[in-house]
Amino acid sequence: MEDETKNSDQTWFPYPSKLAFLLDTIDNLPRLRISTSFMKVLLWLLREVGVANVPSFAGLRKVQKSLKRENIVPTVHWKSPKGHAFSFNNPCAIVANVSHILLSFEELTKGFKKDWANPLVAKHIRRYPVIARNGIISEIWHGQKWRHDLDRHLMSPMYDAGNGKHYFIDEPACLKDGRMIIPVRWLEDESGVVCCDAWEIKHVEHSVCPFLRLIRKKSSPEYQKVIQD
Repeated sequence: MEDETKNSDQTWFPYPSKLAFLLDTIDNLPRLRISTSFMKVLLWLLREVGVANVPSFAGLRKVQKSLKRENIVPTVHWKSPKGHAFSFNNPCAIVANVSHILLSFEELTKGFKKDWANPLVAKHIRRYPVIARNGIISEIWHGQKWRHDLDRHLMSPMYDAGNGKHYFIDEPACLKDGRMIIPVRWLEDESGVVCCDAWEIKHVEHSVCPFLRLIRKKSSPEYQKVIQD
């Protein structure tokens, strides 16, 4: 019998059809386990009553195996140098939406492109720590860890101001009023307006020679605003 899973319906992607989605769902209910024999009987029953595009049992298992290989976030089992065992969800797979535990650069890039290219997903990606409105912390990106504790070099290093202008942390940038700063951490407010923590570059006259001194500026909007021509 021809495998009906080949008749793909993109509406239910990554499943080939609504029926495949429903069969996979009931086959994975945690409190209602379905045996292989019962699933075969169920598929036979569906075909007997005239349901269209019923997959074969082998076809259903093939779809399920493909979904696990391409979309599941794997759990990594690890052991510390002191012998303590622990497990965690692979962070690379969570971000990149790929299933391989060992990711090549090409695979990771492909995963990032999938999410960034999806307008339904991209708008929800948090690129920078968020300055909480009224100081109320309700999300992880509002917290102390993202805002102050986490190594800033592990976070988003660049801000795209549009028109081909890109600003990076640890590189000099010029404000609209002519002052020079060095951004050290990009931030945004609840409305998505980007700002930064920065060092201001001061020119100080010295008895021997002039030099540049970096002065840590407090978190005031005057020194946080980034060029937006």
